[in-house]
Amino acid sequence: MSLSDALADSYEVLKLPDGRQLAYKRIGAPVETCDLVAMYHHGTPSCYMEAFAMHDDAIALGLHIVTFDRSGIGASTRRRHSSLTTVVEDVMALMNHLGLERALQIGTSGGGPYAAACAALHPERTLGLTLIAPVANTAGHNWPLLSKMHGTDKLTFLLAKYPFGGLWSLHWALRYMANYHGALLLEHMPEGMGPIDGELIRSDERVAAAFVPCLKHAYMNGCRGMARDTRVLGTRWDVDISGVKCPTLIFVGLEDHSCPPEHARWYESKIQGSKLTIVPGEAHVSLMLRQGKPILTATKEAQLGSKAPEETQPAAKAPEEAEPAAKASEEAEPADASTKKIV
Repeated sequence: MSLSDALADSYEVLKLPDGRQLAYKRIGAPVETCDLVAMYHHGTPSCYMEAFAMHDDAIALGLHIVTFDRSGIGASTRRRHSSLTTVVEDVMALMNHLGLERALQIGTSGGGPYAAACAALHPERTLGLTLIAPVANTAGHNWPLLSKMHGTDKLTFLLAKYPFGGLWSLHWALRYMANYHGALLLEHMPEGMGPIDGELIRSDERVAAAFVPCLKHAYMNGCRGMARDTRVLGTRWDVDISGVKCPTLIFVGLEDHSCPPEHARWYESKIQGSKLTIVPGEAHVSLMLRQGKPILTATKEAQLGSKAPEETQPAAKAPEEAEPAAKASEEAEPADASTKKIV
């Protein structure tokens, strides 16, 4: 699949029992040739197109990926009340439709909590869980994790805790800019990001080609669905992710300003037996774009039960040199250059 084909915005639609539709697309290696299938949970604001960054690597590794728009986002119909649990219900319905008894769950950024919720609520249908720069729970006693975020991401999750108007207005502005001033949005977006991601957005042709089409699709039916999605993530969750029992891999860039390493450490403290890798020299957007193949390789090797070759692993420090992960979000110290890999 070429980038131009991917951005043609073609997708399949599942009619759900309640009358809503769920938009999805199958990418990567053909399912009939694969031993592993993954359900991909996109970030926010984003849509199913986000997973296209993994398409070529998934083909090379023999992995089939099902990527979809969550309720109210893109071409998927909004439901009146949304939560982690309702999204899990939609994912299980999609797996049933595709004849998938079990699958990997992969979640990036704002998709992380939804992927983890699938694993927690349906262990019998989850082969493994991979979280890429996941956003943590910032509600209640986890409030200190919000202070670790920066820029627009911090503002967005702060607004999620207050009356709906502010959050809706923020997403309305993003939708307006994507639809009518896409070039200007792309030009100024790096200003609200860390230096590594900012430079990547300015220089990487893949980002330049996909950024605006992805947002246009995400907001194609308005901004309320995306705002509600953010609200679900930024308020108290209705799923306890400590119930995750499957093999779990967590990856985060050391220079991530959107979902910093403290968020990944929070997941590590909650999910027993999880393995956390902090990758130096990578940030939020760059982690998936530049380390996608090593991450997918590690995900596949975790299922096969054998160690991946050293050259396929994200550049990181040896395990014995790593600093221990903080067990409580309130006590987590900022990551520094000496913290590179935790297993």
